[in-house]
Amino acid sequence: MPHRFRLTPCLTPWLAVLLLAPATASAAEIKVLNANALTVAMKELAADFTKQTGNQVSFVGVSPGLVEQRLKAGETYDLVITATESGLTETIKPKLQLSSGNLESAQERIAKGEVELGLFNLSEIPRAPGVVRAGPVPAAVQVYINYDSAIPASNTSPAAAQALLDFFHRPASKPVWDKAGLEVVGE
Repeated sequence: MPHRFRLTPCLTPWLAVLLLAPATASAAEIKVLNANALTVAMKELAADFTKQTGNQVSFVGVSPGLVEQRLKAGETYDLVITATESGLTETIKPKLQLSSGNLESAQERIAKGEVELGLFNLSEIPRAPGVVRAGPVPAAVQVYINYDSAIPASNTSPAAAQALLDFFHRPASKPVWDKAGLEVVGE
């Protein structure tokens, strides 16, 4: 399932002022909470970002539903990137079986023949033996997922998180997103 990928930083006015402050010489540690579908591409890009800036990046990749749960539980991150969906079409909803497990267990159900067909993000296929990509979802029932980002007000290094977002969104990063099956759209 192709994605539309959007990194739209949501900054408060005081955060914008902090971004204009002089940078310190020490490297930052950036903790990112993100939707699983982005993890592989972001880790590849973050390795280059770390080489160039010295800033270390760690990722906590979870399902989009768990992003909100973790934030409500009080977990803190420097950058949050999660999915916003337009919803499944009425054609698919009656046949839908949501998996309560992780990505690998859902794909194992397909490989074992327990489920005839699975819809996954292109960036998540295949990760289980016996699962192959059959092709794109027909345009009539295609669901695009937008990924939006936020730098929480609790972030103590907002400039570093913004620099990471800028690095993700630079033109030179497009081949990594493309390889992962993610379509970069918008500014």
